[in-house]
Amino acid sequence: MKTLMTSLAVLLSFTTFASDSTGCPTMHTTSKEVTTAFGNNLAIQALNAAGPDCSYAKDSRITITYSWFQNSSDTPHVDFWTRVNNKGVTSDLTVFAYVSCNEFNSGPYFQKNYTRFKCMAKAMIGTGYQDKMNVEVAPLFDGQWDTRGYSQNYYFQF
Repeated sequence: MKTLMTSLAVLLSFTTFASDSTGCPTMHTTSKEVTTAFGNNLAIQALNAAGPDCSYAKDSRITITYSWFQNSSDTPHVDFWTRVNNKGVTSDLTVFAYVSCNEFNSGPYFQKNYTRFKCMAKAMIGTGYQDKMNVEVAPLFDGQWDTRGYSQNYYFQF
């Protein structure tokens, strides 16, 4: 009976280990950011599988976050012109961003009788596993490109 219980325990632990996402470690995250021409923050977070054979390799993605302060609660329209490894992620290379603005009345920006809003635009793009990733982004903020000039987009390497 003791041998049967030991064998069963070994079998259960082997089964648990064998079903662990093809033996791959967890996905790894890398983040990079820059200050844009308008003085806003542009950050890219890459979430990538450890290898192409990992069961979750198809879930690899980048998240683009663009943030700024403004004086009104109006929500501007933001898109991201984006290429990953020199390929467009949509037919027109433009990715729509979800935008939210929240009251921010603290820190160095706080003044009595003056309300500031911290806004953030975010977009997530599925990339699948990429050994190396070159991401090119140009934020389009209410119809104006937030870059240093034509064809001077922001580049991130992962």
